[in-house]
Amino acid sequence: MGELRTKAIVVYVDRNSVTVKPFLGLGRKKTYKIEDLSGYKLSILSSRGGAYEYFYLIVEEKKVVKLSEFYHQNYRELKTELIRKNIKNLGTEHWPVCRLSFNGKRSIYSFAICISFSFNFSVSIE
Repeated sequence: MGELRTKAIVVYVDRNSVTVKPFLGLGRKKTYKIEDLSGYKLSILSSRGGAYEYFYLIVEEKKVVKLSEFYHQNYRELKTELIRKNIKNLGTEHWPVCRLSFNGKRSIYSFAICISFSFNFSVSIE
């Protein structure tokens, strides 16, 4: 349910605000004034289908709106419009991806902290 609530959302951007409706647009709408936004962060998240860019709107260090290339067909247009509003760029959020190799074959991807093993496999952080 968390995916539907926070990522499968309908977003409206107007002159002075951003309005979000969760649960595929069926949930209760929440409106944020542009002037109340602390800024935005970008992130790249990997999945089996590829890597997708995420755009987070932040209010007081909390992600209040999550836009994604994966979930939003018009992601680029939404991102461009929001950046034009002169919202502060808070930088990029990095998610470490660990690659665990067994005998030279990469087989497991994880978003956990990696620990080096001394046996017949190795761990690298990218």
